[in-house]
Amino acid sequence: MPSITNKPGVNLWKITYHPVPVHVNQMEMLRTQVNNSAQRFQELRDFINDFTIPKFSIRLPITLLRKIAMQNLASRAQALLSLQPITMCEAEQLDHMIAAKAHDLLGFPFRPLMDVLTLPIAAMGFEFPSIMRINLGITIDGVARDLNHHVPAYKAMAHITLADWTCAINGCINPFDSPGSQHEFSHYYRHIPTAWIVAQRAMMKMLSPLFLHHTDQSHISRCEMSLTHAAKICASKGKDSPHGHVWNSLRARGFRWLYQIGEWDSSLFKINQVPPFSSQRKADKGALNAWNYMHEVLNDAQISWFYTGDANLLLDRKTRRSKAKDWIHLLGHISQLPPSRTT
Repeated sequence: MPSITNKPGVNLWKITYHPVPVHVNQMEMLRTQVNNSAQRFQELRDFINDFTIPKFSIRLPITLLRKIAMQNLASRAQALLSLQPITMCEAEQLDHMIAAKAHDLLGFPFRPLMDVLTLPIAAMGFEFPSIMRINLGITIDGVARDLNHHVPAYKAMAHITLADWTCAINGCINPFDSPGSQHEFSHYYRHIPTAWIVAQRAMMKMLSPLFLHHTDQSHISRCEMSLTHAAKICASKGKDSPHGHVWNSLRARGFRWLYQIGEWDSSLFKINQVPPFSSQRKADKGALNAWNYMHEVLNDAQISWFYTGDANLLLDRKTRRSKAKDWIHLLGHISQLPPSRTT
């Protein structure tokens, strides 16, 4: 691979070719195997097993033991997990390993519960670091960061991954939103990034579930969605699901998008009454039958089936910003508060 030259006495602008090892069926970045939680778990497990706490002539104070665990074990675990998170079961095993070390040094007659060991002192706990909570925080924050990344290429890849998860696996329902968050995806680690599955499961199991809403759903009001996506959503609401011949007939004539066959009339979808092709030819009979079938599936579909959250999310960002500005000006006019001082 071409790279810069950093050898003494050689021109810095000279291109040097370095050998790069190629691994089949895996990808490494920053010495980390991408989406390989087992390798990261083994690395952390070996580090905790090999970590030796210094011995003292007296019993080690629990405050000092907590500080050692925080500064030496948790800090390294957080740095490694930020590159590649692990599953919840693997993180729980690491927590039990830390608890076992604390149990051996403190001489308790029994091993403390993990909930008691990791609770804050104000909640009658020992405030030990929890690898599982660190891992969950990294995964949830990572999903939100990927979907809103400042680098367009990373953001686009994250949205493609979410679209594949939504439509190919979860029946065209967003797994991070309320309707689709109740499903279990622990058997899809080979198809979905491990960190995303861990984050989705953690968000679902919170006492107050955490959802990741899509804040710009204006494409729905413009009917900019595929016919397959719309039909799957309607099928989840009790409508019939079109068979393969229907899709083949429509796609052969270039019909792939919802806006090509109809539009929204208030809150209901209305299909064009006249098909945009002649029904006199024999070759168009299959397309006409497919058109009539889609009429039964999509006609009178409710727009509320397709979006989650507030109805204002169906407006584009520019329109919402303008409406919010008008509301703020209106509140300023109707309120009896005196105007603010200006300098």
